[in-house]
Amino acid sequence: MPTITSWNVNSIRMRLNQVVDVIREHHVDIVCLQEIKCIDDHFPKETFEDLGFNCHIVGQKTFNGVAILSKHPIDDVHTHILDGDPQARYVECFTGGIRIVNVYVPNGTDIAHPYYEYKIRFLKALTERIQTFSKYDEAQAIVGDFNIAPNPDDIYDFEYFREHIFSTPLEREYFESILTLGFKDMVRSIYPNDPCYTWWDYRKGSFHKNHGARIDHILMNKAAQKRCHNISLLTDIRSNQKPSDHIPIVVYTNDGSYTIDF
Repeated sequence: MPTITSWNVNSIRMRLNQVVDVIREHHVDIVCLQEIKCIDDHFPKETFEDLGFNCHIVGQKTFNGVAILSKHPIDDVHTHILDGDPQARYVECFTGGIRIVNVYVPNGTDIAHPYYEYKIRFLKALTERIQTFSKYDEAQAIVGDFNIAPNPDDIYDFEYFREHIFSTPLEREYFESILTLGFKDMVRSIYPNDPCYTWWDYRKGSFHKNHGARIDHILMNKAAQKRCHNISLLTDIRSNQKPSDHIPIVVYTNDGSYTIDF
């Protein structure tokens, strides 16, 4: 199983050099990007093809968009799990000996907003799709920006957010229902006592105050868990000039070309 990274880049064209740096430094074989914010034709495929990647892009003008880049053939691709949904938020494929789901769950805006109902419908469709392929005899990983902080220690103010978005009981129930299908929350498994925040709002000095949330996740079934050597959250990248509000998560595997000790 190859080395994998997942990152909500909040515009691939703004963060292209940063993505390339992560790939080179961590010897990444599979890259899962969320919120690329461009249509397919405007995605910088040539840059990644020059690095040896095959690309499958599900783009959208200005908003959303997901992409999987792999140094292995990309097969059995699935997209758009919610019927009639024009937003580009899901891409699934089999590559490098593992089924990868790359997902950008809707933010939800506020529990009184129609987008919250959309978020719940999306999570229902996601769970139903996972129920289907979870029965396959293969390594599987579900990665991406879930916009859910599942536990009290996954967000700086849990009591506030449980009445707003990210940590409402219904969102957390859907996250838990995915785990019950045979998947493990790998970041929390490896770092049980650390905040492990992956997102900080651009406003109010949130990063410097560490007012963050762990809303980006790596979920793996047992076949994939056995080959996971370690996971690194690249927090320092949030200090870059013009950073994304999210950070990359890198999964190192036992049979990968690169390992790291903590």
